[in-house]
Amino acid sequence: MSHRQEARRESGSGNRSFSKDSARPLGKGYSEIMQMVLSYAVEGKSAGNPTLSHSLNRFRQIPGIKKLLAPLSSEPLCLIEGYSTPSNAGALAEFLHEINGSKARIETIDLYDLPHLYQVLDLEMPPMTYHIADAAHLESLYGDGAIDLVVQDFLLNCIPAARHEPLLKEVGRVLKPGGIGIISFTSSESLNLYSAISTAQLRKDRNVAWNTQAYDLDEMEKTSNAGASLAYLTGKLIYNPDTSEFIYVAAAGGRFEFFRSKDEMFALFEKNGLHRLSFDVSQGTDDHGLSCTRYRCVLVRQSPAQS
Repeated sequence: MSHRQEARRESGSGNRSFSKDSARPLGKGYSEIMQMVLSYAVEGKSAGNPTLSHSLNRFRQIPGIKKLLAPLSSEPLCLIEGYSTPSNAGALAEFLHEINGSKARIETIDLYDLPHLYQVLDLEMPPMTYHIADAAHLESLYGDGAIDLVVQDFLLNCIPAARHEPLLKEVGRVLKPGGIGIISFTSSESLNLYSAISTAQLRKDRNVAWNTQAYDLDEMEKTSNAGASLAYLTGKLIYNPDTSEFIYVAAAGGRFEFFRSKDEMFALFEKNGLHRLSFDVSQGTDDHGLSCTRYRCVLVRQSPAQS
């Protein structure tokens, strides 16, 4: 029996196959996430941020997209990593059926207990196999080469740069050779370095030691040794020269957003066996007013002999 089959047998639930012990606390960003879910589920919109449906519309415009996805089986097992918009699973199934007539089997993962949040909001959770799991550690759910298609829609912008390589390495592990990655990210090239506060300056002026593993201000305040609230960083852009990443501190909940250069991201893909077949690039503005250069990439998992 495979890791995936064992995990499903033990869970006893098709729609809610997870351990609550693995859920990420919502913390100070709770109200923001509730509002985001409401805007997706009730109002059908996502402020200034694109949903997977937006990204799939861009993928449709990539020349030769049908040929690029032709190797997928007629019933590909697909994994969406990072799940926020209720319509994501349906949008992906529709996209794949349109492209090559496949009937996708879709599973989703996230660190947040979205089914519970839907229950609190008295909303119906869309039918899906939903796992609360860390995308960098999926050994208990999936064996090597178990997945045909992995989708990450701007997930890398929600995760510190220090965690990018373990995440992409796991994508390479769970994808079968020849499997496809559809990965989108916003690069740092549209951000202004001179408007950012450097982590070196924060250390010098405020005695703030930047935690490269932190996701939000709440975690920073626990580990920075600043001895005071870091709320003054809200709405600010931070630059960490040690990791070459920009960090934007969102106003609601102090949640961080992370940005790296496209060259760094492309190099990480290749390093982890994910060869870039094609990509789409677009310009936009997010709901914080930041200028965005967005890349939507089609990647293929190379076999060891090809890597």
